[in-house]
Amino acid sequence: VLFGFTFAVMSIVSLISAVTTYLPFLGLQSTTGFSDPQAATSRSGAEALQLLTMLGGSGVRMLATFVGTTILVGVLAAAVSQLMVGQAWSMTMPRLGSLLGTLFLTGLIVTAPILLWLIATIGIIYSLSASDSLAPALGGMALLFLPVFALIVFLNIKLQFVPICAVLEEAGPVTSLKRSWALTDGAFWSTLGRMLLISMVTGAIGGLIGLVIGAITVVLAFTTTGGGVGSSPLVLAISSALTILAAGMATPITSTYETLIYADLRIRKENFASVLAQASN
Repeated sequence: VLFGFTFAVMSIVSLISAVTTYLPFLGLQSTTGFSDPQAATSRSGAEALQLLTMLGGSGVRMLATFVGTTILVGVLAAAVSQLMVGQAWSMTMPRLGSLLGTLFLTGLIVTAPILLWLIATIGIIYSLSASDSLAPALGGMALLFLPVFALIVFLNIKLQFVPICAVLEEAGPVTSLKRSWALTDGAFWSTLGRMLLISMVTGAIGGLIGLVIGAITVVLAFTTTGGGVGSSPLVLAISSALTILAAGMATPITSTYETLIYADLRIRKENFASVLAQASN
């Protein structure tokens, strides 16, 4: 049931990805001549329009993927607790605003260290570009990236259950952040180990699916180009859609596992087992 719902949502996201990948190439099909100055001018305009369309398409794909995965995280968390997607959907929709808010705040907090590190690195390059101390300074910034990366991992684990708290506990964005932080107190290393484990499992599955998608893409490219080099826009669109769809199909595994870890932590800390037992009666 979880995979069926995920397939439905990610199919829509994949269709949007395919369309936005294919659209930038349509403007070039009508202008193919370079010898005629007017045709060359038209082609330059078409290339500029293609670039703008590609940038806009990338934004649309990112937004569609973000919204699709956000809905999935909430619905799958509710589905694991209720075991019914219909009821899970009705639970998630009223919490969608809070869910989007929690993911925005979490993304902002987790990416802040790397953004600050990048800004500092660019500032050093700009201010010391003509100085002999540039190389040592950049070496120091490279070493500084290690604690920055460790901080990002730490924040990711501490805020792992924010969207789950937003849906299952009907908490606001800030409260969900605090709840996730509190739940992982004293359980950081076990949670980190569990998430690494599920990442290895989904990574292996994704790698196998990626091989299949790669093989399909090669066959399509060979067919559409008559054995020549390169891929047609249609092949690129299909490949983009299949890649997003394949990546999305790992979401039920990860979300289900995260929800079970959340339940396990609450059982250990808050006697959540009695609540589950009472709810099942």
